[in-house]
Amino acid sequence: EVNLQYYDFFNSMKDKNFEKTANYFPDKITEIVTKQELIDGFEMMFNNPDALLQIYNPKIIEQKKIQKIDDLYYCALNTSYIMAFKFKVPNENDIKDFEELQIDHKYIRKMQIEKMRPMMKELYKTEDFEYNDENQSIKMTVQHWTYGISKNGRNNWKFLMLSPNMKELASEIIPESIIKE
Repeated sequence: EVNLQYYDFFNSMKDKNFEKTANYFPDKITEIVTKQELIDGFEMMFNNPDALLQIYNPKIIEQKKIQKIDDLYYCALNTSYIMAFKFKVPNENDIKDFEELQIDHKYIRKMQIEKMRPMMKELYKTEDFEYNDENQSIKMTVQHWTYGISKNGRNNWKFLMLSPNMKELASEIIPESIIKE
């Protein structure tokens, strides 16, 4: 059940059903950030007019044993998915401006990407980072731990997807014994 609900959670993000996505977040998150702030954050991230973000091909690489600690059940999932950014192609006027300055707009974009590469690799802890010059897009495989939380250990799972740089937040919500496992 936890794995089916994880895929439903992931697909709600992929399909931009952010109301549903927000319902999958643990209560402790919505005590820190309101549900509407979560929805607004997803809207901003997935509906940026300058960079189209897509996520797809979710996988559960490993599922740890469900454990009860205090009044909650926890399950650690090692997950991965593909993340792709497609940047807005400059319009004709922008291209003319670049040409007048004798600047290749694709070269400028490539240089921007090269500056972003180390940051993206560090943020997502991935070496699988591709830039497609032709369609001006980035594609990378993201892998991290996702933690499921349930009141009964069978259904109504809530999820916290954590990139490696979010361990401090995880320790406030997920017991240390689950994180270290």
